[in-house]
Amino acid sequence: MKKIKESPIQRSVYIIKPEAQIHSPNEVSEILESHGLAIIERKWPKMTPKLVEEIYRGMDDQILQVMVTYLDDKVCEVGCVEGPKAIQALAEAIGTEEDPSKCFSLSLRFLHGANRPTMIGKKKFWLNAFDYAKNEREASRLMGIFCFEHAAVHTSIAS
Repeated sequence: MKKIKESPIQRSVYIIKPEAQIHSPNEVSEILESHGLAIIERKWPKMTPKLVEEIYRGMDDQILQVMVTYLDDKVCEVGCVEGPKAIQALAEAIGTEEDPSKCFSLSLRFLHGANRPTMIGKKKFWLNAFDYAKNEREASRLMGIFCFEHAAVHTSIAS
């Protein structure tokens, strides 16, 4: 009798903003793969103000307006990845700190996200070149926004 094991296989979503798309797609794929992730689908949507507001809903209004202006109808790469603990693995591959210089030295933000912070009031805010779903709920929501066919976040595998 085969034992069914609950696997931490998950799906998650990343966003690569225009300034980071100048780097080799192979390099991005290699970094994601080194964290156990496979890109299962990619899209290149135009970031309209409405789409940016939908992606970043719940964000502080001032920061959201900076994001809308920053992405103003630009095309971003959005991808769906799958792998063991994909949400955590994607965060580690991209970098978990807002300030790219404080991220792990082999993370995408550290390697390619070194832009200066924007000051909003007295607070620093980094317009990171790479973004990702922070949890299962956000991953599912972003998969729905971008109409990825693989909308389930968890799967099980037989061992």
